Amino acid sequence: MLLGLGAAWLIMFIYVVLITLRERKLRKELDRVRRMVEHPNK
Repeated sequence: MLLGLGAAWLIMFIYVVLITLRERKLRKELDRVRRMVEHPNK
């Protein structure tokens, strides 16, 4: 039972890390798009 609980915590930790990395990537992309909209000539 303890092994199952540890596996569940590990899966949740990995899931949170992956969501955080995806959010960072999306924020960078959004910033890039905002810069393109604010300065279309560059």
